[in-house]
Amino acid sequence: MDDVDKLRAENARLRKLFYLAAQDVIWFSTYDEDTQTWPDCGEFFTPVVNVNDTFAYATADAERVTDAQIDNLIAVHKQFGGAGVIAWAASVRGSEPLAAYQTERYFAAREMLRQRDSASDERK
Repeated sequence: MDDVDKLRAENARLRKLFYLAAQDVIWFSTYDEDTQTWPDCGEFFTPVVNVNDTFAYATADAERVTDAQIDNLIAVHKQFGGAGVIAWAASVRGSEPLAAYQTERYFAAREMLRQRDSASDERK
């Protein structure tokens, strides 16, 4: 991959992140889960989905979004809105949200994500 291709790929990645931020799906944190530190704000940021009070009551919580997960998150959000975002986070965590969030739209979104993951596995 030459420098121009690298720039194009980074531009596409940033467009996806800014789309999600503009839709209030993600925000950017400076906490680094890998090192469990708060690096200098100007040097590091990571996109996260706010899941406060989604998996347990009275919790401050967020789920990190990796580059490999961006396309699934965008697709499920576009089709299912907030229920899709919760389904995405539940899928990443391998757990279920509080009962109040387990709606028909939530389960439809979980099924969509399961199918996308299966299709992705088959292509490998």
